[in-house]
Amino acid sequence: MSAEPETLLIDHGRRAASDYSSVRHTYEDCARRIEAMLTAWLDAEGVNYLVISARAKSVDSFRGKPRKDDPSLPKYVEPLSEIEDLPLPG
Repeated sequence: MSAEPETLLIDHGRRAASDYSSVRHTYEDCARRIEAMLTAWLDAEGVNYLVISARAKSVDSFRGKPRKDDPSLPKYVEPLSEIEDLPLPG
């Protein structure tokens, strides 16, 4: 007997969130460094700006999103390696 699709989707989201949570500190550090570098560069160039802000994606927003064509399936099977705007800093 297999699990219900909704249960599988919830489990997948929990696993994805847990995996991301374990490496999120890397993204937070990277965001802080990029923010500091951009701020320093703009200041050095005398560029007027209102705010420079960077952040790592929250764990909650990282949870798997259902596919539009099949809401019972996660959008990404392996989110950490498949989400293109979230490359692992290396």
